[in-house]
Amino acid sequence: MAPDQAAADSHHSHDITVIVNEKPVGPFHTDDVTGAEIKAAAGLDPNSDLFEKRGTDLVPVENTQHVEIHQHEVFVDFPPTPVS
Repeated sequence: MAPDQAAADSHHSHDITVIVNEKPVGPFHTDDVTGAEIKAAAGLDPNSDLFEKRGTDLVPVENTQHVEIHQHEVFVDFPPTPVS
C-alpha cells in the first residue's frame, strides 16, 4: 500500500466522538457520516431537525446529507413540531 493511501485510510479509521445536545455521542469509526447516523447514535427522533454548530451559526444537517465530522464537533437538535 502506498504511504499516501495508508495515511488516508488511517484518517478514516480512528474513533470520533461528537457532542449532541451537550452529550458525547459515538464513537464513530469514520469521519463521513449522515445526519440520520448522528441522530440514531444519539437516540434522537429521526424526524427532528439536526444542526451543526459553527461558531454562533447553526447549519442544518439533512438525514441523507453526508457530513465530515471532527472530534468533539457540536450538534444540536430540535424535536419535530407536533401537527394539530
